[in-house]
Amino acid sequence: GIKGYDFVVIAADATFRRGLVAMDDEHDKILQMEDGRQLLAAVGDTGEIDQFCQSIKYSVALHRLRTSRRPKPIEICHFIRRQIVSFRRDQKVIPNLKLLFGAFFNGATSLIWLDETGALLNLPFAAHGMGSALVIGHLDQVYKSDLTKEEAIILMQHCLTLLHERYAPSTSAGFFIKIIDSDGCNITRWRTTPGTKKHTSSLQISSTRAPPMGMRLVRYPPPVKCSSLQ
Repeated sequence: GIKGYDFVVIAADATFRRGLVAMDDEHDKILQMEDGRQLLAAVGDTGEIDQFCQSIKYSVALHRLRTSRRPKPIEICHFIRRQIVSFRRDQKVIPNLKLLFGAFFNGATSLIWLDETGALLNLPFAAHGMGSALVIGHLDQVYKSDLTKEEAIILMQHCLTLLHERYAPSTSAGFFIKIIDSDGCNITRWRTTPGTKKHTSSLQISSTRAPPMGMRLVRYPPPVKCSSLQ
């Protein structure tokens, strides 16, 4: 996810896997909340996260009906955090659950990172999953706080292409990209072009690029032979 001044962009892959078998290539892992300006993205065990996210969505909707007010994004995230902690205490297990919550509320944007321990952080950019280290490393180099919406979308596409190039599991099913702003939520279905591995763009976000991953052989000079100790 990427947060801008007046928008939030969140992307997730569209593949539903069970072990090494891809069961579905149109699985949307980003849940749109009732008011249309809040997104909840989750990774983990598919059945568990679907049930959990739907429970959060309808609990927030019920709270809104009872109190006649929209809860703030941080209030929703603290509610999610309490549900995770309660599940851990009751079931005595750590759920396989990681979340990103993006919201546009009263002219301000939020991108909140949550994990299975109940940790909570409001960040300018965030990622979850096995390929998150690649995405975070790239965003840490090129992200800037004054990104426009078009620049953020291109940057997100760069990150997704990076996953396609360097991440071992196939991402040929593509990704769902959702953008929330003052106008609501826009959904884009993005796929990597078959047969191409490098991404190009007329927009130059940064002049530096991360070096290719891999090991480099370092040659050290041979040891100096000494006839005697001085």
